[in-house]
Amino acid sequence: MPYTPQQNGVAGRENRTIVECARSIIYYANLPLKLWAEAVNTSVYVLNRTGPTSVKDKSPYELWFSKEVISIDHLRVFGTECFVHVPQQKRRKWDKKSVKGVFVGYSGEKDGYRIWIKDQNKVILSRDVVFQNEKSSCVPDVSSDIQNSDMEIVKKPLQTPDPGVGKEIEEIPFSAEDREREEILAEQSCRNLHDRSILKMPAKFDNFVLLAEHIEPDTYKEAIASEDSDKWLAAMKEELESLSSNNTWVLANLPSDRKAIGFSQKFEVDFSETFSPVVRWDTIRIVLSIAAARKLKLGQFDVKTAFLYGDLSEDIYMAQPEGFSDSSGQVCKLLKSIYGLKQAPRCWNKRFKSYAENSGLKQSNCDPCLFFNDEKSMYLIVYVDDGIIVADEEQTGNLFLKKLESEFSVVIGEANYFLGMQIEHLECGKIFIHQEAYCRKILSRFDMINSNHVSTPIEKGAISTDDSVSLSADVPYREAVGSLMFLDIVTRPDIAYAVGVLYQVFDKPQQIHWTMVKRILRYLNGTKKYGIMYLSVSSATLESYSDSDYVGDPLTRRSTSGMVFKYNGGAIAWRSQRQSCIALSTTEAEFIVASQAAKEAIWLNNLFKELCCVTSVPSLQIDNQSAIRLVKNPEFHNRTKHIDIRYKFIREQYENKQLNVINCSSEIQLLIYSLNLLLKIDF
Repeated sequence: MPYTPQQNGVAGRENRTIVECARSIIYYANLPLKLWAEAVNTSVYVLNRTGPTSVKDKSPYELWFSKEVISIDHLRVFGTECFVHVPQQKRRKWDKKSVKGVFVGYSGEKDGYRIWIKDQNKVILSRDVVFQNEKSSCVPDVSSDIQNSDMEIVKKPLQTPDPGVGKEIEEIPFSAEDREREEILAEQSCRNLHDRSILKMPAKFDNFVLLAEHIEPDTYKEAIASEDSDKWLAAMKEELESLSSNNTWVLANLPSDRKAIGFSQKFEVDFSETFSPVVRWDTIRIVLSIAAARKLKLGQFDVKTAFLYGDLSEDIYMAQPEGFSDSSGQVCKLLKSIYGLKQAPRCWNKRFKSYAENSGLKQSNCDPCLFFNDEKSMYLIVYVDDGIIVADEEQTGNLFLKKLESEFSVVIGEANYFLGMQIEHLECGKIFIHQEAYCRKILSRFDMINSNHVSTPIEKGAISTDDSVSLSADVPYREAVGSLMFLDIVTRPDIAYAVGVLYQVFDKPQQIHWTMVKRILRYLNGTKKYGIMYLSVSSATLESYSDSDYVGDPLTRRSTSGMVFKYNGGAIAWRSQRQSCIALSTTEAEFIVASQAAKEAIWLNNLFKELCCVTSVPSLQIDNQSAIRLVKNPEFHNRTKHIDIRYKFIREQYENKQLNVINCSSEIQLLIYSLNLLLKIDF
């Protein structure tokens, strides 16, 4: 009956949900209301694939089409700016290869998108789209109607442009009238825009045509229907042969209470424990420093298809691979782990540990990813499926690697590049580790390869209490800080303090912090070849240093702890972090960092003992006499009784003769920090 929506309350409520969703996304994207139909269609498309139903963990789309699980990786934010590839058939030689548009919906096909081309005032259909940051733009309303287009979805080989330094960003040719209107609309924009007539093209747009040309299929049907179907089919057969030769599964009937869906595992049914250890970078540097001190030989290996070697303790079933089923109705019962299983890394780690121990190696108590045989002076480091072997004689290492080849499929080579760290073998057994190639990569990524050099990564007083402008979401702050953190962790202790400052505002950076990021990049541009040198000294000892500023952070009034540990001439471990509590004096700040450094020094000393390199009690060098007296004697009760008991750990270790503390002059500390850890700039 008309005008009585109460008769079908469910449909009325669903219509309301759709309209509210469409209204929200179109206003959030600040798009003209004439695109309401696109917003409604997009809302329906997304709700069908993500909305709740009466069946747990099932979307309306999955229920209607009887699908187990669907992918939603292709979903995008409504109103996102993007670049659409122009097919070769629709452009001349010197025409643009892409046109700028706004994402307004889906074509109905998985990889198809509906893109509104504002300048042409029409909606086109394409799968070859590169999306900018998931953020909507300000688009003024226009009164004219939208003209639909039946643009075909095509994909052709493209010419890759050279990434020039000062390219002009290409635009579709405009008439004089269109250009005038564009300038007027720009003035009406809700935010200020930089002049984009001549800009350095962002590095990600250099790869646009490559992305359009090399779109990898997500399913078996897409792979078989693609232009490279022969290559995909050959790769599938090769992978299946590898799985078959490894006895990864057997065909079996599916139990009535189980499902053959390996990628939707349930806890305590398909898996229990999933933790798999990862080697510490401190351990890697320690082994390399020992190799230099003893002039040991280094080798490197990579285990191919490592996750296929792990043994499973659970019964897991999966459907036969699409396109390779024998039509028997049976499923694959896994005998070994396979890619995608939650416990696959753990299974592989247990498998390799068993092999290493059967080969006469012992697992370290300090780092489970380190194995050693002290009698043969051989050390083995494993990071998932990559490893480094260190042996006193080349023959010893080669013998172990040959046994490894008989057990697993491995690739063996010289230890020159490991997990992003470059390893150089110099004269007299010296080893130099650095990340010059990685530095060049991030400098190029953030357009700082031609920047002017600076002598320090951070200026004194760079952190201030003055309010600064909030940083735009378009600025790749998090990406830059993450890249710098990897440098800090691996080979660059000189940027540890500066990177720590930036990480403290990781979620809410301001413009001043982006300026600090660029200064670090400028510093790296002049110090790309900096790294850590390990000498060939047989009498090397562990050196431990700790220091602290006082109220170095003007915003929180907290001090910053800094520590560095050296062996054989080079740093093997370092830390620079803001203290978790406010210190009321320099003595207290030094005492806190000394307690933190004591824990690290004891761990390092225990590891060296396992490797038979250090037998003496570690000595921690501090440049504050009051802090040293506080460690050795419970003095200054009225001024120190409030210090947390956890920081008095160092006093207990000193009394038990597990640690010694000695005075170190400020001049020596300054030299150590200037060479190994730039805690703060005081000069």
